[in-house]
Amino acid sequence: MKSMTGFGNAELHNDDFDIEIEIKSVNSKYFDWKMSSPRELLVFENQIKEIVAKYIRRGKADLRINFYDKRVPDYQLDENKLKAFAELLKHAKEIIGDETPLDLETIISQPNVLTFHSPAYDEDFLQILLETAEQAVKKHQLMAMQEGEKMKEFFDESFLKIKESVLFIERSVPEFQTKCFENAKDNIEQLLKESLNEDLEKRLMLELALYFDKNDITEEIIRIKSHLDKFEERLNGDGIDAGKSLNFIFQEMQREINTISAKYNETTAFEHILRIKEEIEKCREQIQNVE
Repeated sequence: MKSMTGFGNAELHNDDFDIEIEIKSVNSKYFDWKMSSPRELLVFENQIKEIVAKYIRRGKADLRINFYDKRVPDYQLDENKLKAFAELLKHAKEIIGDETPLDLETIISQPNVLTFHSPAYDEDFLQILLETAEQAVKKHQLMAMQEGEKMKEFFDESFLKIKESVLFIERSVPEFQTKCFENAKDNIEQLLKESLNEDLEKRLMLELALYFDKNDITEEIIRIKSHLDKFEERLNGDGIDAGKSLNFIFQEMQREINTISAKYNETTAFEHILRIKEEIEKCREQIQNVE
C-alpha cells in the first residue's frame, strides 16, 4: 500500500553542471503533472514525465528543477557591426560637440554585435538528467511507502473491528428470528380469533410476507462478508491501484450495512451496526490518501 503524498529530492554536481531536482505530490483522483524548470530544459519534459509516471499512478505530482550550466558559452564578435556602431556613435558625438570617450559597453550592447551560443545538451546530458530525476522519484516513493504502511495499520485495525461486528450480527440472527416468529405467531393467532374471510386472509398473508421480508438479512450478511474477504485480500496484495479498488469495496460495504440497518432492528446489534458504519466512513475518508 502506498500513499499519494510524498517528497523526494536528488542532486548532481560535476565540472559542467549543477542539477537539483525535487518532487512532491498530494492527493488527486488521477495522475496530474506539473514541471517547473529553466526554459532550456523544457524540451526534456516528456522524458522526465515518463520516468515519474512509472512510479506514480495517481496523485498531483509537482517536479521542480534548479539548474546551473557551468560550461563557457561560445561568444562571437561581429567586427563589422562593432566598427559601424562605433563610427556612428563617434559621428553623433561630433554633431552635438560631445568630447567624452566612446563607451565600449554601449557599443557592444547593440543588437547582434556580440552573440553567444550555449553548448548543446546531448544524450549524455539527458542520461544524467533522467537518472537524477529517477533518484528523486525513488526517494519520493520510499516516503510514500512508509506513509502507506502507517495507513495499512489503520485499515488492518478497522478490518478486524468490522469483521468482529459482522460476526456478532450474524450470530444474533437466529435468536432474533425466533422472537420475530413468536411476535408474528401472536399476531396471526389474534387474527384467527375472527372468522376467516377474504379480507382477513389477505391480512394474514401480508403479515407473513412482512415477517419473511423484514427479518431476512442472510443475503446482506453473505455479501458484506464477501466484501470483507476482498478487503483483506487487497490489504495484503501487491498494492497496485489499491486505492481505487478499496474505495469501491467500501462503497459496497456501506450499501449493505445501510440495508441491514433498515431491516434489522435487533437492539443488541444496534451498537455493532453503528460501529461498522463509523469504521467504513473512516476508511472511505482515509482511502482518499491511498494510491
